[in-house]
Amino acid sequence: MRNSSSLYPSSDIPADSGSFPAEQLLRRYAASLVRQLTLDEDSLAFYLSLLGDEELHALLADLRARAPSASGLMHLPSYDRRLIGHQLLNVVFDDTTSLRPSDFTEMLFERFHREDTEPAPIESLPPPAATLVELMELSNAELAVLSFVFLLSVSSELERLFEAYATTRRPGFIALCTHLQVREVVELVSEPSRLYRLGLLVANQYNYTELKLADLVARAFLGTAPLPLHSPYTTTPTEPPYPLASFGVDEKDLSILGGLLASDKPVNVLLYGVPGTGKTELAKTLAQSVGKSPRFLSIPFTERGFLDRRLILQLVPRMIDTKRELLVIDEADGLINARSHDERKDLTDKAYLNQFLDAIPCTILWITNTLGLSHESVRRRFAFSLHFEALSTKSRKFAWSSVLADRQNLVSPRFIEEAARRFTVNTAGIAQSVSLLRKLDPEGRLPAPDREAMLNRFLERHQELTTGQKPSPPIPVVDSYDPSVLNTDTPPDAILGVIGAFYESRRPGDRYSMNLLFHGLPGTGKTEFARYLAETLDRELLQCRASDLLSMWVGGTEHAIAQAFRQAEAAEGILLLDEADSLFLNRTQAQHSWERSQTNELLTQMEGFSGVLVCCTNLLGNLDPATLRRFVFKVGFKPLSEEGRLVLFKRYFPEVELTIAAAERLAMLDNLTPGDFKAVLMRMRFSTALEAKAVVASLAEECGYKEKVVRIGFMP
Repeated sequence: MRNSSSLYPSSDIPADSGSFPAEQLLRRYAASLVRQLTLDEDSLAFYLSLLGDEELHALLADLRARAPSASGLMHLPSYDRRLIGHQLLNVVFDDTTSLRPSDFTEMLFERFHREDTEPAPIESLPPPAATLVELMELSNAELAVLSFVFLLSVSSELERLFEAYATTRRPGFIALCTHLQVREVVELVSEPSRLYRLGLLVANQYNYTELKLADLVARAFLGTAPLPLHSPYTTTPTEPPYPLASFGVDEKDLSILGGLLASDKPVNVLLYGVPGTGKTELAKTLAQSVGKSPRFLSIPFTERGFLDRRLILQLVPRMIDTKRELLVIDEADGLINARSHDERKDLTDKAYLNQFLDAIPCTILWITNTLGLSHESVRRRFAFSLHFEALSTKSRKFAWSSVLADRQNLVSPRFIEEAARRFTVNTAGIAQSVSLLRKLDPEGRLPAPDREAMLNRFLERHQELTTGQKPSPPIPVVDSYDPSVLNTDTPPDAILGVIGAFYESRRPGDRYSMNLLFHGLPGTGKTEFARYLAETLDRELLQCRASDLLSMWVGGTEHAIAQAFRQAEAAEGILLLDEADSLFLNRTQAQHSWERSQTNELLTQMEGFSGVLVCCTNLLGNLDPATLRRFVFKVGFKPLSEEGRLVLFKRYFPEVELTIAAAERLAMLDNLTPGDFKAVLMRMRFSTALEAKAVVASLAEECGYKEKVVRIGFMP
């Protein structure tokens, strides 16, 4: 766009009637400046760049008539305006002639002053620029300043002349060109001004004196911006949304959301939580439920998009038809989470976002995955929010039902049950797998087992790609597991009956919990029994080990603990905290503040939890004393009884005949646990010929390892 010689060097090139009136405004600037600025190389280069070839030759002819020494200028090439300007200055400031510099500036003034001094009407602007002016309700003064900044990018000579002046004098320069007051210009180009708040001007963090237009504004003045202006940043989905009931959201929350989104009063509504939990799909469905079309705003976070995001945020809501459209800002993490290491920028972004949220012209549905770096003052400005946890098995069943709404016979109910338990994929992953199946088998000719096998393969690959982990098969209660062989303080059947009664007696709104502590030696069946309880009661088991919850970051462990309890309660499942001795640290022996806060958080969550909590520990003595009082059942798991050892031997090794000598030795293994039988089975499962003597010897070795571990550090 920039031209180092003449802006319009040839009058034979026709002007575009829809273009910005750059030539008219630049010549107007020249008329205002020529009598005020000192005549030097930069100013003269700007004036000459505005003259066509015929005007330039006419000027040189007039000059030659008054200063014979200018005759040599007629032979210079007209395209080299810098060279001409240099020679002109020699003539104008030649003391041997009667021509004064003021005479020459008058000659220039006569060529520029004929331009209209009234502001350019909006009709003369390119359609995108005229639309922008109307939407932002720009005053004549604001339009004049924006036009000046735009022309700095059009004319390199104007830019060079402008930058030659000290920063403190530049507002005066703009005032001369635009016929505004200096104080008015200072207010318009300072960062707190409306032009910056609207994002029409963008700040340069490396050069605070630079005046820079947002990219969309520059393209609007050029006439290359698309119409409607929001089209590069917004999309309207065409695929049909899923039924509201398929998202598993509480009906009371859905009712509130529907009322807010249907209201004529602008409000900010927030959907936030774990990625892939259906927030975007819910936004589409909510919009349809209130009779509106969802318009999704996507702000590019390239370097340029980041600079222009203020303008996009201000522009798009002004273009929303509030009667027919609902604005959805998806992936809003970078906007809402405004905290940074730069305190000055942090405060600026927070203040701007708060002002924007307070003055929205239409209802906005915001979607973000996290609020970790958001300010409390920002969060307070959302009228209503809905938090999305990681999908539970129950939620994934809902997702399968919604995705298969129009083809319920595609897979069997048993497949949905197993897939919901086995694959920890989100709604998008389920929908993608079903879509792939429909592409490969559009007419549904594959037999049901083949369709289900194909879906299994799609889901396996999707989970490996998104989580980096292979899906585990469902955790079945294996045939060799028999709770009656457990050697516990409380009979397993009694525990099962109490928990079953707990679930049967619960009513909507009940807020109480059932907390159980399983303690005993490793391998005595604590974790396996918790799985058995969940399977038998048809409840999802949310198992968390200490390594899943402990974090190196301040507050990270407490956050993970709270999230685990929330997920278990939302899924109406059983929460299993394995290795509880690493979590319920004894506060009387704590050496660090985080040890106390970690235990405090666990106790607080237990008090407010509504569900079944099972904690397992091998080290009962390490638990905080206050923890023990909060468990309704404290179930001790002991090594197998003599009868239990015989039962498990026959279950794990049904083809091995137990001799009298082997049975006698088996009866002497007092520390034998169910875990020992599993370990020996895994070690000997590929042996071709098993004998009772060898099996019992291996079981004795497992007991011996435990005795060695116990004796370490205690020998005299």
